[in-house]
Amino acid sequence: MNLYFTGFTMLMQLPAAHAGVAADADADTHPRERERLRTLYSYNLLDTAPEIIFDEVTALLAQICDTPYAVISLQDERRQWFKSCYGHLPFRELPREIGFCGTVVNSAAPLEVSDAMHDLRFHADPLVAREPGIRFYAGMPLLADTGVAVGALCVMDRRPRVLNTSQRKALSQLTDVVMRLFDARRHEEDATWLGEMIEDSLAEVLVFDAQTQRLLHANRGACQNLGYALAEIVGRTADCFIIGWNDERRRQVQGPLLRGEHEVTLVDVAVQRKDGSAYWAEGRVQLARQQGRPVFVVNARDITARKEAEEALYREKELAQITLDSIGDAVITTDANGHVTYLNPVAERLTGWSRDKATGRLSQEVFHIIAESDRMPVASPIDRVLRTGETTGLANNTALICRDGREFSVEDSAAPIRARDQSLVGAVLVFRDVTSARELSQTLSWQASHDALTDLVNRREFENLLGRLLASACARHMQHALLYFDLDQFKIVNDSCGHQAGDQLLRQLSAELRARMRKSDTLARLGGDEFGVLLDGCDTNSARQIATQLLDAIRAFRFVWQDRLFSVSASFGVAEISAHSESVEAVMSAADTACFMAKDKGRNQVQVFHLADAEVSFRQGEMGWASRLAKSVEENRFFLVFQRALQLSGEAEYLDYVEVLLRLRDEHNRIVPPMAFIPAAERYQLMAAVDRWVIKRVLHCIAHHDGGNSAEAALCRRSRFAVNLSGVSLSDEGFLDFVLAEFDASGANPSQLCFEITETAAISNVARVARFMEQMKARGCRFALDDFGSGLSSFAYLKNMPVDYLKIDGLFVKGAATDSTDLSMVESINRIGHVMGMKTIAEFVETQENLAQMRAIGVDFVQGYFVHHPEPFAAFVARAAAAGDGVESLLQCA
Repeated sequence: MNLYFTGFTMLMQLPAAHAGVAADADADTHPRERERLRTLYSYNLLDTAPEIIFDEVTALLAQICDTPYAVISLQDERRQWFKSCYGHLPFRELPREIGFCGTVVNSAAPLEVSDAMHDLRFHADPLVAREPGIRFYAGMPLLADTGVAVGALCVMDRRPRVLNTSQRKALSQLTDVVMRLFDARRHEEDATWLGEMIEDSLAEVLVFDAQTQRLLHANRGACQNLGYALAEIVGRTADCFIIGWNDERRRQVQGPLLRGEHEVTLVDVAVQRKDGSAYWAEGRVQLARQQGRPVFVVNARDITARKEAEEALYREKELAQITLDSIGDAVITTDANGHVTYLNPVAERLTGWSRDKATGRLSQEVFHIIAESDRMPVASPIDRVLRTGETTGLANNTALICRDGREFSVEDSAAPIRARDQSLVGAVLVFRDVTSARELSQTLSWQASHDALTDLVNRREFENLLGRLLASACARHMQHALLYFDLDQFKIVNDSCGHQAGDQLLRQLSAELRARMRKSDTLARLGGDEFGVLLDGCDTNSARQIATQLLDAIRAFRFVWQDRLFSVSASFGVAEISAHSESVEAVMSAADTACFMAKDKGRNQVQVFHLADAEVSFRQGEMGWASRLAKSVEENRFFLVFQRALQLSGEAEYLDYVEVLLRLRDEHNRIVPPMAFIPAAERYQLMAAVDRWVIKRVLHCIAHHDGGNSAEAALCRRSRFAVNLSGVSLSDEGFLDFVLAEFDASGANPSQLCFEITETAAISNVARVARFMEQMKARGCRFALDDFGSGLSSFAYLKNMPVDYLKIDGLFVKGAATDSTDLSMVESINRIGHVMGMKTIAEFVETQENLAQMRAIGVDFVQGYFVHHPEPFAAFVARAAAAGDGVESLLQCA
């Protein structure tokens, strides 16, 4: 029988080569990794040519998940290699330890990344850092029977998103299909090698007499598969084994061979065993001579596993059709001419067309879209796909006109549908109703750029608008002006009547000033009682006149609160915006300096920034502040006060939360409030030195009381001290080493320290801040995100920050008693914090009503003057001892 195996000897080298590679890899790897590599090589798939059946799987997955890319990735000892790739990627393989698929294989667990730009794990991935700029990834591990992962099946997109439930289910099911195809491939190739190399293999070799059509010989593989002994079947004809074999089929096979053709292929042949069961086979038939007579040699193999895999794929396609009917997104498919062939129920509801009535109509008739901005028609994305053959997205702010006249804001994309030969046979459009989301986005966008209290533009948006004016001044040589002012008597209202009165004053005064603005001008609240005005196309002389008019309006304004009458005034600083202005910061600094000069000259007046005046003010005022602060650090004139938070809900904390607050005594031993010197410290880069002083002092306090038996020691050991860190310190390369060195030098317990950071500080240098937090968390420190909610981008960064406490911005907490929007914000932030496993702290709790409201919402801690006034440590301990060492008692005592 060796005659029939000529040409197959080289196949024996293939498994030997793989075994050699695996052996090399085995030298220095973990037993589990060696098992994984052996399993991978047994499939004989690495570096093989593309195969249609795998390409169909990735194409189907990409259509279901509505992504431009779908990949079957295999990972050996050095790389990730793509067996099949739907969509053009610049790489066919990647280094093993880089990227998404490597993470899936190493963990043997599913992975879904909604936005890779905010996930530090994948910043180095070439697919993220370079073209095509992947943002979204979802992958499932390809798990063998032994539980090891040989690769991954995944989808990717250039835009952030998530999969819905139906798409995740389809990804899981198609992963099972790929593994069944792998197993079938291994079974087929193993059988082929053995069946073609030795006579007694499991592959089937049968020899028939060309004249009598009767069986002359069958190898052991044929006998075992058929279930017969050789003696039982010798002399039988083919119709004893092949279901449906007749004279016509015999002539179709034997005729070409007798006419001189080399061989004839048999495909999808049903073969019946002795026990009556059947299996699928394929093979080739050749004409040869044996001892001088012609014979037909049949080399066959069992393809039942492959047929089952194909059937499974067909069922998956059927399931995909059912899935399209049940998913939450709308789906429309068309033929190559743009005529509708399918609508799922969601598409029927949004377009107003039933599937029967829409079928055969042009897509633009059914999917009628316009631009929301100008109400002009928008080209159909299906037409673009059929014209270019590329995936395309809808234009932004697109509205779908339903058949009954209703409108829906929609978004998403269209993709080509291709046949096996890659010819374009149609298009699929997947879209969703985003009406509510777009309305919410517009609301959030407005809130992100406006002050919640006064509805004026906030500081962030103000600086953006200032940047545009500065650009226009440079490009067009135009002149604009900036007014900066704050209220001189605002603190009197706050201190005498409370923050509610102060808030109401700001609302009323803002409305009064806004009514006096030109449409081209911008009035903004920059923080506290600070305001800014941008005057478009206005020189400094005109700006001075406008500032004077605004100042007159402020002087004439009268505020009434509970039968008390207040008048206010303001100090104005005016700075020009011209082609000579260096930057946004320089213009803001100039206006700020002019405002300080107005204050120094007696307040309630307008001061225009001039360079000469600025230099004098710099020498007499600002440099004085800088030297005073530096001297205060040297002379140790800073001191600390402590404010304890009250726990309302949740499991009892092991350590009480106590915030450390900084105070300063001036040269005359008067206490200077922090807002009087912190801005100056920030302006003159002294905050890093101040932060280090606080860290050193707090760690000394913790270490000093660690082993004592006094009341101070007991209270200190039971407290977690929260220290505020500035963005300057977090961005300082040496700050991490300083803190670690202070831990070692002081011997303080790091678990008693909590760092409070603001969102602005956290995002100032993401990589360095992340490293600092990682090192401190490893030591046992905790982190709190301060003033959460004041910047709406907080939500995007929160999930990537290892924060333990979430401090809700006090403006929302104060306003919750009277403003339903503030109350909703507090409830939302509290709920988000709890979902992410964080404790929540409400700041500025200043009334019994505030306290009861926060308790009802379920906030974990409250902090504010109603709970506890900041005080030095000795007074703090004495008060705690007098009140029974409980916060509730402290509250009653206060």
